[in-house]
Amino acid sequence: MMISAGPARAAACIDRYVDVDGVLDFVFCEGLPDHSLATHHAAARLGLEEALRRAQHPRVVPAGYPSASQPVTWAEFLPPFRHAVLEPPYNLGVAQGGLSASEKDALFVELCAALLPKGSDSVVVAHDTSPCTPSCTNRRKRSSCACGYFDAGSEWWGTFFWTVSHPDAPHMLVILGSATD
Repeated sequence: MMISAGPARAAACIDRYVDVDGVLDFVFCEGLPDHSLATHHAAARLGLEEALRRAQHPRVVPAGYPSASQPVTWAEFLPPFRHAVLEPPYNLGVAQGGLSASEKDALFVELCAALLPKGSDSVVVAHDTSPCTPSCTNRRKRSSCACGYFDAGSEWWGTFFWTVSHPDAPHMLVILGSATD
Protein backbone atom coordinates (compact mmCIF):
# COMPACT_ATOMS: atom_id res chain seq x y z
CA MET A 1 0.00 0.00 0.00
CA MET A 2 1.25 3.50 -0.83
CA ILE A 3 0.20 7.15 -0.86
CA SER A 4 -1.36 8.39 -4.09
CA ALA A 5 -2.64 11.69 -5.45
CA GLY A 6 -6.16 10.31 -5.74
CA PRO A 7 -8.60 11.29 -8.47
CA ALA A 8 -7.84 14.57 -10.31
CA ARG A 9 -11.24 15.96 -9.38
CA ALA A 10 -10.46 15.32 -5.70
CA ALA A 11 -7.18 17.26 -5.80
CA ALA A 12 -8.86 20.36 -7.24
CA CYS A 13 -11.64 20.19 -4.65
CA ILE A 14 -9.18 19.75 -1.77
CA ASP A 15 -7.21 22.77 -3.03
CA ARG A 16 -10.39 24.85 -3.00
CA TYR A 17 -11.20 23.65 0.53
CA VAL A 18 -7.70 24.54 1.76
CA ASP A 19 -7.94 27.96 0.06
CA VAL A 20 -10.95 28.81 2.25
CA ASP A 21 -9.11 27.72 5.42
CA GLY A 22 -10.39 24.16 5.73
CA VAL A 23 -8.39 22.23 8.33
CA LEU A 24 -8.97 18.56 7.51
CA ASP A 25 -6.21 16.47 5.96
CA PHE A 26 -7.13 14.11 3.13
CA VAL A 27 -4.76 11.29 2.14
CA PHE A 28 -5.37 8.72 -0.59
CA CYS A 29 -3.84 5.24 -0.36
CA GLU A 30 -3.69 2.80 -3.27
CA GLY A 31 -2.43 -0.73 -3.82
CA LEU A 32 -4.95 -2.12 -1.34
CA PRO A 33 -4.90 -5.88 -0.81
CA ASP A 34 -8.61 -5.76 0.11
CA HIS A 35 -11.10 -3.55 1.97
CA SER A 36 -10.97 -5.38 5.29
CA LEU A 37 -10.82 -3.75 8.71
CA ALA A 38 -7.11 -4.65 8.84
CA THR A 39 -6.53 -2.78 5.56
CA HIS A 40 -8.46 0.23 6.88
CA HIS A 41 -6.28 0.13 9.99
CA ALA A 42 -3.07 -0.02 7.91
CA ALA A 43 -4.29 2.83 5.67
CA ALA A 44 -5.15 4.91 8.76
CA ARG A 45 -1.61 4.50 10.04
CA LEU A 46 -0.11 5.34 6.63
CA GLY A 47 -2.40 8.38 6.33
CA LEU A 48 -1.40 9.63 9.79
CA GLU A 49 2.29 9.24 8.91
CA GLU A 50 1.69 11.22 5.69
CA ALA A 51 -0.21 13.98 7.53
CA LEU A 52 2.68 14.30 9.99
CA ARG A 53 5.17 14.41 7.09
CA ARG A 54 3.18 17.13 5.29
CA ALA A 55 3.10 19.20 8.47
CA GLN A 56 6.86 18.64 8.86
CA HIS A 57 6.11 17.10 12.24
CA PRO A 58 9.17 15.16 13.45
CA ARG A 59 7.30 12.58 15.52
CA VAL A 60 6.87 8.91 14.68
CA VAL A 61 3.66 6.89 14.87
CA PRO A 62 4.19 4.01 17.31
CA ALA A 63 3.53 0.41 16.33
CA GLY A 64 -0.06 -0.65 16.85
CA TYR A 65 -1.52 2.85 16.51
CA PRO A 66 -4.39 3.54 16.04
CA SER A 67 -5.29 1.14 18.82
CA ALA A 68 -8.98 0.85 18.01
CA SER A 69 -10.92 0.98 14.75
CA GLN A 70 -14.58 0.22 14.09
CA PRO A 71 -16.92 0.38 11.12
CA VAL A 72 -19.58 3.10 11.31
CA THR A 73 -22.68 3.73 9.24
CA TRP A 74 -23.07 6.64 6.84
CA ALA A 75 -25.63 8.06 9.31
CA GLU A 76 -22.97 8.01 12.06
CA PHE A 77 -20.25 9.40 9.77
CA LEU A 78 -21.91 12.25 7.88
CA PRO A 79 -22.92 14.61 10.77
CA PRO A 80 -19.45 14.77 12.36
CA PHE A 81 -17.82 14.88 8.90
CA ARG A 82 -20.06 17.80 7.95
CA HIS A 83 -19.15 19.57 11.19
CA ALA A 84 -15.44 18.96 10.65
CA VAL A 85 -15.60 20.27 7.07
CA LEU A 86 -17.80 23.31 7.63
CA GLU A 87 -17.06 24.42 11.19
CA PRO A 88 -13.29 24.65 11.68
CA PRO A 89 -12.00 26.67 14.67
CA TYR A 90 -12.12 29.80 12.51
CA ASN A 91 -14.88 30.33 9.97
CA LEU A 92 -14.31 29.13 6.43
CA GLY A 93 -13.22 31.88 4.07
CA VAL A 94 -12.41 34.44 6.77
CA ALA A 95 -9.86 36.16 4.51
CA GLN A 96 -12.61 36.58 1.90
CA GLY A 97 -15.16 37.85 4.43
CA GLY A 98 -16.51 34.42 5.37
CA LEU A 99 -18.58 31.95 3.40
CA SER A 100 -22.36 32.21 3.40
CA ALA A 101 -24.47 29.23 4.45
CA SER A 102 -25.26 28.45 0.81
CA GLU A 103 -21.55 28.63 -0.13
CA LYS A 104 -20.72 26.25 2.73
CA ASP A 105 -23.45 23.86 1.63
CA ALA A 106 -22.17 23.94 -1.96
CA LEU A 107 -18.61 23.27 -0.77
CA PHE A 108 -19.77 20.30 1.31
CA VAL A 109 -21.70 18.81 -1.61
CA GLU A 110 -18.67 19.35 -3.88
CA LEU A 111 -16.30 17.66 -1.39
CA CYS A 112 -18.63 14.71 -0.90
CA ALA A 113 -19.05 14.24 -4.66
CA ALA A 114 -15.31 14.48 -5.32
CA LEU A 115 -13.98 12.49 -2.35
CA LEU A 116 -16.48 9.98 -1.08
CA PRO A 117 -17.26 6.76 -2.93
CA LYS A 118 -20.78 6.14 -4.14
CA GLY A 119 -22.88 3.13 -3.33
CA SER A 120 -24.15 1.11 -0.45
CA ASP A 121 -21.05 -1.11 -0.51
CA SER A 122 -18.90 1.78 0.75
CA VAL A 123 -17.22 1.23 4.10
CA VAL A 124 -16.42 3.92 6.66
CA VAL A 125 -14.20 3.12 9.62
CA ALA A 126 -13.69 5.43 12.59
CA HIS A 127 -10.29 5.29 14.29
CA ASP A 128 -9.30 6.08 17.85
CA THR A 129 -7.69 9.51 18.35
CA SER A 130 -6.72 9.03 21.99
CA PRO A 131 -3.06 9.47 22.99
CA CYS A 132 -0.68 7.31 21.03
CA THR A 133 0.88 5.63 24.04
CA PRO A 134 -0.30 4.78 27.55
CA SER A 135 2.26 7.26 28.95
CA CYS A 136 0.39 10.09 27.19
CA THR A 137 -2.64 10.02 29.47
CA ASN A 138 -2.24 13.52 30.83
CA ARG A 139 -1.99 16.79 28.96
CA ARG A 140 1.53 17.72 30.11
CA LYS A 141 2.96 14.45 28.84
CA ARG A 142 1.09 14.60 25.51
CA SER A 143 3.47 17.18 24.07
CA SER A 144 6.13 14.47 24.06
CA CYS A 145 3.78 11.77 22.78
CA ALA A 146 5.06 9.75 19.87
CA CYS A 147 2.66 11.17 17.30
CA GLY A 148 1.01 14.32 18.71
CA TYR A 149 -1.20 14.92 15.65
CA PHE A 150 -4.42 14.94 17.67
CA ASP A 151 -3.21 17.09 20.59
CA ALA A 152 -4.56 20.46 19.39
CA GLY A 153 -8.06 19.23 18.63
CA SER A 154 -8.35 17.33 21.91
CA GLU A 155 -8.22 20.67 23.72
CA TRP A 156 -11.30 22.21 22.10
CA TRP A 157 -12.49 21.81 18.49
CA GLY A 158 -12.33 18.04 18.19
CA THR A 159 -10.40 15.23 16.59
CA PHE A 160 -11.50 13.27 13.55
CA PHE A 161 -10.00 10.16 11.97
CA TRP A 162 -11.78 8.04 9.36
CA THR A 163 -10.99 5.80 6.42
CA VAL A 164 -13.47 5.44 3.58
CA SER A 165 -13.42 2.83 0.82
CA HIS A 166 -15.53 1.12 -1.79
CA PRO A 167 -14.75 -2.37 -3.18
CA ASP A 168 -14.72 -1.03 -6.76
CA ALA A 169 -12.41 1.90 -6.01
CA PRO A 170 -8.66 1.57 -6.53
CA HIS A 171 -7.92 3.73 -3.49
CA MET A 172 -8.92 4.37 0.11
CA LEU A 173 -9.40 7.84 1.56
CA VAL A 174 -8.00 8.72 4.98
CA ILE A 175 -9.57 11.80 6.60
CA LEU A 176 -7.88 13.36 9.62
CA GLY A 177 -8.59 16.49 11.59
CA SER A 178 -7.27 18.17 14.69
CA ALA A 179 -7.13 21.90 15.26
CA THR A 180 -7.68 24.53 17.90
CA ASP A 181 -8.05 28.26 18.06
